Amino acid sequence: MNIALICYLYFLGNNDFYYSDLIRRLSIILYLLSVLIAHFLTFLFLKRNLNKFQKSLVINISFNLCLLILIIMFVLIIAGLPWVNPLFDYPSNLKNIIEWNFFFVSLLFYIPLSIIILKY
Repeated sequence: MNIALICYLYFLGNNDFYYSDLIRRLSIILYLLSVLIAHFLTFLFLKRNLNKFQKSLVINISFNLCLLILIIMFVLIIAGLPWVNPLFDYPSNLKNIIEWNFFFVSLLFYIPLSIIILKY
């Protein structure tokens, strides 16, 4: 479990602390970045280790899907950064939409990843 996620969950319902909004926002950003880094390192590890073997068309497509998902995750993180938010006239709930789409896309990452691991 990630410590940033624990901080986010603790301060989600706790408004007693003066900086709880700031800590909650920074915690979710750190958690999202750590998920992106973990997915990226997993992708690099598998790409490096599977280059030694003959790859099939299914594995190549799965690698390309993983890379596309990583790019989408990176764009969603950039769009949700706190210093990017004031630059655009966002609707009030767009921050939540970006976060939930990020979580959805991060779960989609496991579909091609499981195909790669099963074919390996």
